[in-house]
Amino acid sequence: MLVGRANEREPNNVYSVCLAISITYFRGLATNLMKCLIADSVLITESSSHEGGALMGLGPKHKKRVWYTAAIGGIAGITGLTTLGVMTGMTPASSPSQSKDRQAAAAKTLARPAMDGGAKKDGGAKKDAVEIGCDADELIQAIIDANDGGGTIKLAADCTYNLTRYKLDDEFNEPVGLPEIEDQITIKGHNSTIQRDASADPFRIFDVDTGGHLTLKNVAVKYGDARNVGLITSEGGGGLLVEDGGKATLENTKFAFNRTDSFGGAIANYGITKFVGSGEHGKDAVSSSDTWADSGGKDGTGKSSGDIHDNSADDSGGAIYNDGYLDVKKARIAYNNAEFGGAIYNITVAKLTKTEVDHNFAHFEGGAIYTDEIAKLKESYVHDNTSGDSIGGGIYNFDQLYLEKTNLTRNFAEFDGGGVYNDGEAAQFAANESKINQNTSREDGGGIFNFEGQVGLTNSEVNNNKAVGPNSNGGGIYNFGDGFVRLSDTQVNENLSTNEPGGVRNAIGEVELAGDSEIIKNRPTNCGPAEIEGCFG
Repeated sequence: MLVGRANEREPNNVYSVCLAISITYFRGLATNLMKCLIADSVLITESSSHEGGALMGLGPKHKKRVWYTAAIGGIAGITGLTTLGVMTGMTPASSPSQSKDRQAAAAKTLARPAMDGGAKKDGGAKKDAVEIGCDADELIQAIIDANDGGGTIKLAADCTYNLTRYKLDDEFNEPVGLPEIEDQITIKGHNSTIQRDASADPFRIFDVDTGGHLTLKNVAVKYGDARNVGLITSEGGGGLLVEDGGKATLENTKFAFNRTDSFGGAIANYGITKFVGSGEHGKDAVSSSDTWADSGGKDGTGKSSGDIHDNSADDSGGAIYNDGYLDVKKARIAYNNAEFGGAIYNITVAKLTKTEVDHNFAHFEGGAIYTDEIAKLKESYVHDNTSGDSIGGGIYNFDQLYLEKTNLTRNFAEFDGGGVYNDGEAAQFAANESKINQNTSREDGGGIFNFEGQVGLTNSEVNNNKAVGPNSNGGGIYNFGDGFVRLSDTQVNENLSTNEPGGVRNAIGEVELAGDSEIIKNRPTNCGPAEIEGCFG
């Protein structure tokens, strides 16, 4: 077992999140990686490589530090990345070096069950749910009351709570329309909406403080505006800010038309956020291009089933900025925009399951998703996203990306990597039973562009992609420099590029074919300029 510590910083989050990843690693290295997040602290484990396989090349992050604990196993006996499983758990954590305020928040949070929906901190019975009328002032007072011991607030059915004024939050001195969530509070709606009034000054809707846990059910959150006037940008999260040590559980909830001048048009997460919808948004779901049939329509009205749409960020994460732990299930994230990561910008750990990510736009990297740490998509559907002036029309990966039974379709990049751009020697991209089809780049790598990273595809497809610029090649896969690509029982068929090869472009890197893999029917040719064993023409 190798345990390392670097870039010391005082940890101040009251929760740790651990991610265990088991990998049959590239080029014969069996690796088990345990990653523990302590939300405002990273400690990086450095490890030597074994049998030609470097352990998860990791670099310092600009916002957080991360615990890495790595166990190096024996040689796997096979070449290539074949399996990668993710399991997660949440455990309380604290540190003697925490400030008194943080320790107090930790004590308050840990005194009650983490996810039980509202047990009192002193161990007594739950408070009775409070039903309120269709009045924003009643909602504000109910939250104030619930911050003393927790509680459940039931909103009026079919009501819109218009927020017209704000208070500056205690941590960042930024305007927020509702009292900060400091305890365990559940807000239940029934076709209910909480929104900033059109005539009001800019402010975000919700702020979950350290030690707070907000649960929203069947509520739409709209028109939050986290912008600061002057030279200082906000912490982000036009609809919701989850601070270090805070938690949010969002069930059948909608975030629409929120904005920020910084990070996370709808949600900025620095703690733990779980978003659960009820729609069918997996890899085989049929989606309309401009409606939300499961959630009440594009205008954000009606019963929500878990949608985040039409939000914007001037910087990163049009829908969600994640610098904590993010878990999204059965949701749709659509029509959001940002400079980087049109839908999601992830720099820690993000999991998406049975989720549809479509019609998002990034001016630069990551039309749908920009990930600079660990991202896993399972049974999900990423389609019709655009990188307008850069790379990675579907997903831009700078660290570790895993797709399982996930489809990337009809994404577009103005430059390289219409489907996926895998960027740098530390970048690792693995896909199992997934399809990267019908994506387009204006330059190289219509399906996948691998910039000196490592790619492993198993039982997958890279078909009918296009690289259509005047100098483009590698319609299916473009393997740049010393990059490594392994295809196991994978098809790279019927891709197209302006110049040869149309299938897989490789010069000095390494491309391996295993099992029943095939590279055929690509135009103008299948492979080149270097020979790839098992590929003809």
